[in-house]
Amino acid sequence: MPDWDPVTGLQYTMTITAKLQLSDGSFANDPNILVAGFKGDECRGIASPNPDEDPVLDGMIFLSIGSNESSAEMITFKAYLPDEGLIVDLDQELEFIANIGYGTVGEPFIFTFETEEIDLEIVSVAALADITVAYGTALEDLPLAETVEVTLDNGSTTTWM
Repeated sequence: MPDWDPVTGLQYTMTITAKLQLSDGSFANDPNILVAGFKGDECRGIASPNPDEDPVLDGMIFLSIGSNESSAEMITFKAYLPDEGLIVDLDQELEFIANIGYGTVGEPFIFTFETEEIDLEIVSVAALADITVAYGTALEDLPLAETVEVTLDNGSTTTWM
């Protein structure tokens, strides 16, 4: 998880009512996903998609961005995707304008990002506990592990289900 810590005590704010479009075209509704706005390396605001039974509100992101300048700062955005363990740069950039709102619940601002395929190899698999079963036990009755941790050739580890 990134250590994005938004600057506090800033004089002005703007709001963004948005949704994050994922690479498969769907919209994020996982509250563990983070979307943050930045001026350079400085985090100016952070929010997560809100899951909701109402399809209009499902995945809505209510992001507040702060600044000590009333306008003319360009804000860039990043998203943290915990299931993939990725931080992605979002395609959008907005001018900070104090007291303005981008997007509405009815017409949210859409954040998007480009992904690239990375060719990784599995270099090791964590050892699993031995199991003993009677001969003829049906496959669906085997007490198999539900997850396994693998190490990839870039040094990262991930858990597969």
